[in-house]
Amino acid sequence: HELLPRLEELVIEQLEELDLVNQASCLISLALGLGFFAGDSRRAEDFARRGLMLAHKSGLLDLELEGRIVCGYLALLQGSGVVARSEIENGWQLVTAGAQDSVYLHILAVDLLLHSGDLDSYREQRRQLTERFGRQFLQQGTLSGTLCLFDTEAHLLEGDTLSATEMLRIGSAEGAAAGNPHLQSWLLQYRALLHARAGRKEEARGEQEESHQLRDQAGCGFHLLANLLIRAETLLELDAADEAYGLLQRALALSEQCGELMVRPGIHAALARLHQRQ
Repeated sequence: HELLPRLEELVIEQLEELDLVNQASCLISLALGLGFFAGDSRRAEDFARRGLMLAHKSGLLDLELEGRIVCGYLALLQGSGVVARSEIENGWQLVTAGAQDSVYLHILAVDLLLHSGDLDSYREQRRQLTERFGRQFLQQGTLSGTLCLFDTEAHLLEGDTLSATEMLRIGSAEGAAAGNPHLQSWLLQYRALLHARAGRKEEARGEQEESHQLRDQAGCGFHLLANLLIRAETLLELDAADEAYGLLQRALALSEQCGELMVRPGIHAALARLHQRQ
């Protein structure tokens, strides 16, 4: 994320010298970085839409699909499920028209259903994802860790702490987040929350601190929001209300700065529970 300012500078300076395809690719890549690492969803959407327009103009279906996926993720980040769903449907149409199917389009659909709270549809889409690409393929790279986290979140939404704990145990045993500080941070923050709910205070504190250190190492941006929220939830379980309140206020300010609306409802819900306990 430290390279983003330089990347933006180069794109602005040299965009007109590039051909249409490279213009689109640069704008879409910059949008992805600004949205998820710099936490600037408004500017990210502007670059993404410009890149998508050029991708469509180029006539390259694969490039347009990439742009649709990025625009869909940014819409989800801004809390606009309707726009995200529209981009997913546009993506399916591109695949039907001849674009190479992308696992990230399917993962976006899974992500949307999970964050919409439609767990029945989430599990069906998750099943279709496995059926379409196969378990062996989905266990490669960061895909395994990402899907492990999605399944953990689904279990937590259902209140199934036991299954969530088992999912994290499986993910850790299979090395789902090995070598990736971003995914390791996510796994550890959920493990800390589950330790706290089970009354294991020392383990919760230790893994929460390790998760925070990994988040700083991996880069902040949008992902810091969820980290702050889950850390605050963990502190509430540990009866550390003052610490939790400080993290939630920080998260709320960052959410407003980023212009995001996906995590913010959870921040307000956590603040409400904190005030209720007090």
